[in-house]
Amino acid sequence: MTWEIRPQVGIGPLCLGMTRRQVREAMFQEAIRPSGKKAATIDCYYDNSVQVSFDRQGRADFIEVSSSAFELGVKFRGVDVFDVDAPKLVSHIEKQAAWEPALSRPPGEYLFPPLILSLWNASKEYDYKRNGKRRVFATVGVGNENYLRGIQELRQEFSRILEEDTWPGKKPSKTLRAAVDLLRSIYGQKGILIGLDADGEVRMVMFWVHPQISESIKKEVFACLKGFRKLVGLNFAYFTGPPVTDEDVVLLKDLPELQHLILAKTATSADGLKHLKRLTKLTHLTLPDTVEARGFKHISFLPSLISLSIHLGKKAELGLRELSHLPRLRFLRLHHDVTNAGLKHLMSFGGLRKLEIWSEHLTDASVPLFEPLAHLASLEIRDCLITKKGEKALKKLLPQTEVSVHKRFRY
Repeated sequence: MTWEIRPQVGIGPLCLGMTRRQVREAMFQEAIRPSGKKAATIDCYYDNSVQVSFDRQGRADFIEVSSSAFELGVKFRGVDVFDVDAPKLVSHIEKQAAWEPALSRPPGEYLFPPLILSLWNASKEYDYKRNGKRRVFATVGVGNENYLRGIQELRQEFSRILEEDTWPGKKPSKTLRAAVDLLRSIYGQKGILIGLDADGEVRMVMFWVHPQISESIKKEVFACLKGFRKLVGLNFAYFTGPPVTDEDVVLLKDLPELQHLILAKTATSADGLKHLKRLTKLTHLTLPDTVEARGFKHISFLPSLISLSIHLGKKAELGLRELSHLPRLRFLRLHHDVTNAGLKHLMSFGGLRKLEIWSEHLTDASVPLFEPLAHLASLEIRDCLITKKGEKALKKLLPQTEVSVHKRFRY
C-alpha cells in the first residue's frame, strides 16, 4: 500500500474538502477503521495515526499522517517521508517550494506555504523502520487555504502577545519583569514561551528552540525561574546547551505552585529527584532516561501526582513498586526495557486508568500478565513483538479496556 502526498489536494484516498461521511467511506474502502475523535472537529483513524480536521462547514481542511502509520508507505515525489532522515526530506521538499521562517521552527518543525505542507517534530524515536538510528518527522500534513490563513493569523496573534507592550491585566513588578526580559534576551523572543495570568504573574515557561548557551548563561536562566513563585508549568523538553543537572533542579524546590514539570532530555539523576519532594502540588511529571530505579522513592509520595512518564533504563523497572504508593496516579507511560518481570510490579496500581508501554520485550507470552489490570480504561502497547493473535487475546482478556497494540517493525 502506498499513499501519495498531493499538496493542496490530499493524502492517499483522503482529499481536502471531503465531508466526514466521504472520509469514512474512503477509509472503509482501504479497510481502515475509525479510532474516535481527538476533538469535536477532528476524526481519527488507524489507531489515531491518521487525523482529519474539519472546518465549520464540515469539510476537511487539514489531513495529517503520523510515522506510526509507516506501513501505509506515505510518499512525496517518490520519497517515503517516514523512511528518510529529516534534513534530507526537508531538502527534497525544498526542490518544490521554500519553507517559511516565520511559520517554522527548524530543525524540528516546518511549514511550506506554497504547498501548504507541514512537517512536525523530527526525532529518532519516530524512526520505526531503522530502530531509532535516524531523526524522522513524527507527522506530515497537508491543508487548504483556510488552514494556512488560520495558522498565519494564530502565529501573528502569538507574536503580538509576546510583545512587551501587551502584558495582560496588571503590570508585573519591576523585578519580575526584569527577570522575564532577561530570559527573553538570553533565549530569544521566539525561543521561549512565557504565559502570564491576569495579575501579570508568570505561570508557564516553555523552551522550544535550540540556541547555543554557555554554562554561566544557563545559571542565569535558572536564577530567573527561581523568582517565579507562582509558576505552574515548566517544560525542558527542548532546552539545549549545557545539560540540565541535579544542581539546576535543586532550584525548582522553591516553586511551590508548580504542577506540570517536563524534565525529558535533561541529565537529571536519581539524586536530583529528592529536590522534588516539596512540590506537593505537582500533578504531571516527565522524567529522562538518566534516572535510576533508586530515584523513584523520592517521588513515590507526591500527593497530587496524576500523570507520570518515565524512561526505564536497565534494572530501572525494579523501582516500579515504589510508585504504587502514589495515591492519585491515573496515567503511567513507560518507555523501554519493560519485561514480563516488570509487568508484575504494575499489579498493585489499583487506581491507574490509562497505561502506555513502549517495549520490544513484550510478546504473546506477556498477554496473560495483563489480566490483573482489567480496571484500566485504556491500554496502549507500542514497539512490541505482540502479534495480531496476541492482540486479539489481549482484547478478549480485557473486554472493558480500550486496547491498542503497535507491533515493532522488523525486516
